[in-house]
Amino acid sequence: MNKGEKILEVKDVTAGYGPVDVLFDASIEVNKGEFVVVIGPNGAGKTTLMRTIDGVLKPKKGKVMFNGENITGMDPSDILTKGISYVPQEGNIFTDMSVMDNLEMGAYTYEGDIQERLDMIFDLFPILKERLKQTSGNLSGGQRQMLAISRGIMIDPSLLILDEPTSGLQPNLVTDVLDSIVRLQEEEDMTILLVAQTEQAIPAADRGYLLRSGEIIFEAPTDTLLDNDQVMNLYFGG
Repeated sequence: MNKGEKILEVKDVTAGYGPVDVLFDASIEVNKGEFVVVIGPNGAGKTTLMRTIDGVLKPKKGKVMFNGENITGMDPSDILTKGISYVPQEGNIFTDMSVMDNLEMGAYTYEGDIQERLDMIFDLFPILKERLKQTSGNLSGGQRQMLAISRGIMIDPSLLILDEPTSGLQPNLVTDVLDSIVRLQEEEDMTILLVAQTEQAIPAADRGYLLRSGEIIFEAPTDTLLDNDQVMNLYFGG
């Protein structure tokens, strides 16, 4: 697949929890090599959208296409083998295991040279190399997010999905994490779909979607996204 070709297509997806629908006819697209951000107020359905793409939730309507294949309703483990790596906001590391054990667990489906993946990660997050033997539960919040992202990229995914990876981090750490994500796109040609928790994430991406009350209401290149009144009013409070 050449850069710029469509890699992910979510078409008219309705999904939720039990009888309660959270997403309503939501549609997004991600092209190969893109960094796409999904923003919206709390409760808009951003995490529900990511979970539906990853197979954690089965949509009631619509479909999810990946590399031209219908993956709607597949188990998350099967979707992982297709090349989609999903890093949730919470529960994204094994806190009772070492940093190295976490990284090795992240690579359990990878058939290439694990050391090459580790070298890339240590270049991206040098602090993890220093903490290899440390129990992950003793890492700082920023280091945990770095480890979670690193676990997600150990398999060299075709698509990396990150659910609010900068949530709760200090501003300087937000910048560090976002810079690392941009490096993944630019240096590793990684395709990234990110749920944004901070305004800083928007200009780092190529294109963005605004999700409100389970509906996609706006899509634009990110250099114009912040100029939109709906984005400013709904996402940033004016």
